[in-house]
Amino acid sequence: RLERRPDVSWWVIEKSQSWFCDADFKRTFRVSMSTFEFICQEIAPFIQGPGNNYKPSIDLRQKVGIFLERIAVGERFETIRKHYNLANSTVQYIHQLVSHKFVRHLLSKYIKLPKTITELKAASELFYQRRGLFNCIGAIDGSHIKVRRDYSNSTAYRNRKGFDSIVLQCLFAYDLQVIHAYVGYPGSVHDARVFRNSELYNLINSGWLEKGHLNFEGTQVPFYTIGDAAYPLMKNLLVPYKLLTSLSQKQEYFNFCHSSTRMAAEMGFGKLKNQWRILSSECATECSIPQRCCDVLCACILQNILIVCEGEDDDPLLLLETDERDSDEEENDEIESDEAHQIRNAISEMLISNKTS
Repeated sequence: RLERRPDVSWWVIEKSQSWFCDADFKRTFRVSMSTFEFICQEIAPFIQGPGNNYKPSIDLRQKVGIFLERIAVGERFETIRKHYNLANSTVQYIHQLVSHKFVRHLLSKYIKLPKTITELKAASELFYQRRGLFNCIGAIDGSHIKVRRDYSNSTAYRNRKGFDSIVLQCLFAYDLQVIHAYVGYPGSVHDARVFRNSELYNLINSGWLEKGHLNFEGTQVPFYTIGDAAYPLMKNLLVPYKLLTSLSQKQEYFNFCHSSTRMAAEMGFGKLKNQWRILSSECATECSIPQRCCDVLCACILQNILIVCEGEDDDPLLLLETDERDSDEEENDEIESDEAHQIRNAISEMLISNKTS
């Protein structure tokens, strides 16, 4: 006589409410119980209903639990399925369903650039108060995300550190929220080239940041973003002065303020990779590159939801990123305009004037 397997479908619902304290729950899913319920409410309209129900007996919270356990902890599907007494293929399907709906319906809601003059002024004020530079609205950087080797084009994804990856480019706000994300270029592609082929480059060149100016001794200083020396100097993307010759006092002070402000990008990537372990987990070998890109965007959305719902986390374990990113400048062949140099020089003058006054 065959005995029925014990039903453990209660794992997420009952265990989260009865067994877990909030600290244990957050250790497992990287979010509090209240944030978990908020995520369920946000995604419910898109994964429930006549056209989307894969199996009626699988509860909404179980689906979100499977998705979060994959993104937050980076567990393999073989491990996750044991927690829910489901088949491996079912767990994979649920994760793909939720992650794709997450990106399709929530990406534009939670990852968005300041567009109006009011939004740009608010963003720059907060950046100045928290990070140091005025009229700056974000810090840009790139990072490598490990992927499964694509044997059809293995050399394209091999980065300079010797492993296969895709590049994630993010623009971070003052509070480490991701306000623009671009992912998918092979790891062999330099940060500057990824930037030139991104939507953000086109937006900057379209005059998006030309809506407000500061006037300093005849120089109009627009809103701008900042990046490291791998990026081109543009009037709306400022990079540090190159250490090719000895720098003046104002240039050195600009580089200091620039570096202090750009820490938002390094801290943002550190928080992303430490909070959402899917970005660094070896389980990346289980999925295709398109699914990997989807998971990366889900992590960016979740980071913003977490900051909105729970505020900034000052946990010292969320360290600055120490990853395998290129920062050389050999492919940075963008022509630097005189206007960009004038804007950077004007900001340098303003910074040193404020320091000495």
